Amino acid sequence: MDTITITGNELHAFAAKIAQIAKEELMKELKSAGMILSENEAREYKKYKAATEPLLKQSEAARLLGVSPQTVMRMRDSNLLQVVKLDNGSIRFKKSQILAIKSKAV
Repeated sequence: MDTITITGNELHAFAAKIAQIAKEELMKELKSAGMILSENEAREYKKYKAATEPLLKQSEAARLLGVSPQTVMRMRDSNLLQVVKLDNGSIRFKKSQILAIKSKAV
């Protein structure tokens, strides 16, 4: 019987190849089950989500956070809150972001 010697690097490369094949097979399965979106589907979903995202006025965001409207503006100015600018020039805050900040503060 012949002996085959495998170096650590070769074994590592072999394991990496097996992991890559397993990943590709898993991705195929998830896509066929509709659990993963294509890039175009993901882009469309992001547009849909942005269009349907509840937006809050400054006073509503302040009330939900339990802070003053001025504090909301300071949070915006320090980039803790992102704003959505509407076509009429007014700004709104994403309710999901406000809720996420509120849940971290509790």
